[in-house]
Amino acid sequence: DSVVVIDRFEIHILNIDDGQIRRVLSPPKQYEFLHKQMGFLTVAASPDGKFVAAADSPASVFVWETSTGKLAKRIDAPTTGIPNLKFTADGQFLVLGSDQGIVTFRCSDFSQWSVFRMDPVRSIDTSPDGRHLLIQTQSGSVQLWNLVTQRLLAVLSHPSSALTFGSSNFSPSGEQMLSAGASKIRVWKFNGTREKLVLAGHTQAVRCVEFHPRAAVLASGSHDGTVTFWNSLSGELLKSLELGEQVQAIAYSPDASLFAAVTTESLRLWRTSETGRASVAYHNHGHKAFEDVCFSPDGKWLATCGNRGTQVWKVLAAQPGEPPALTLESQQSLLGKSIVFDSSSQSVAVNAPRHFGWFRLGGTANNTHIISKRCFASNLAVGRREATVIAVAEKG
Repeated sequence: DSVVVIDRFEIHILNIDDGQIRRVLSPPKQYEFLHKQMGFLTVAASPDGKFVAAADSPASVFVWETSTGKLAKRIDAPTTGIPNLKFTADGQFLVLGSDQGIVTFRCSDFSQWSVFRMDPVRSIDTSPDGRHLLIQTQSGSVQLWNLVTQRLLAVLSHPSSALTFGSSNFSPSGEQMLSAGASKIRVWKFNGTREKLVLAGHTQAVRCVEFHPRAAVLASGSHDGTVTFWNSLSGELLKSLELGEQVQAIAYSPDASLFAAVTTESLRLWRTSETGRASVAYHNHGHKAFEDVCFSPDGKWLATCGNRGTQVWKVLAAQPGEPPALTLESQQSLLGKSIVFDSSSQSVAVNAPRHFGWFRLGGTANNTHIISKRCFASNLAVGRREATVIAVAEKG
């Protein structure tokens, strides 16, 4: 029911329902920020909501109790550089990434637990059970660590394939790990093997990847103009679709019956088989400048955004064997780089580099709301409660 944001020299805990400030967290009055023009650089909240951590450098990590706003701990980590904070999924550890590696702290008393030296850290992900870390470094390697035993399990490199897009992540089940390079996607099995899958088939940058909701299938879209489907367990190439235009985004419907892709020129929709492979039948609407696509949680709507505004399409019921179809229900002037529905499937939110906006389906012409802030365009998350979407701006 709340979200934690950076407001330069303070941390604000906001009510999601009304956006009102619930609590303000501040460092000691005499504290001098290392980056005086920027303030705090990273913030994280523990999964149980008990603690909030923020830092402007690894030498000054502040941890507050959210219930009282009391400063619980100030941590001076043995490392330097730009900090990156993350709590493990089980709430047992606080992880700090920096230019010199990873430092972890026990959440019971925030004493130091371990130090992992490596190249500058670009991203951190934790396994669903909280026992493992997946770390992507600036040099292009992906490292898997056991947090409990403090042991490096594997270094998963991308030879001749710089990690210029996205980050490295665990799958929702924690059974697989994924990273995207300049022209390849790699999937590693987590249990029982150190062997990685190298999915080599694209000839240009891999723009987007998507796991099938119900089957062992991974879809990838590339600037080489193809959408490719892989067996995520064996690495076998199942099918490749030649679209002839740079693929910007892909999405499975919630029930996995449909698959959508947007290119720089068009929106395309396929009916999928039980294994997630797409049929050759598609509906091409011919619109230009698409950037992102998503299905509503109830599967009834499809939304797209780009340089020519935001569109909402109704997914039409089709008889078995017939190609899927869409009908345009709403056209908004709201430009966007990324797009999501809220959990009720009734509201659509859009992010762009200079604004965040949203509107409700079936509303009036004045239904669109815009906040002019410099945003991280790919950073949108659906809140657990209805009519809630979280966006991340440059200043929090």
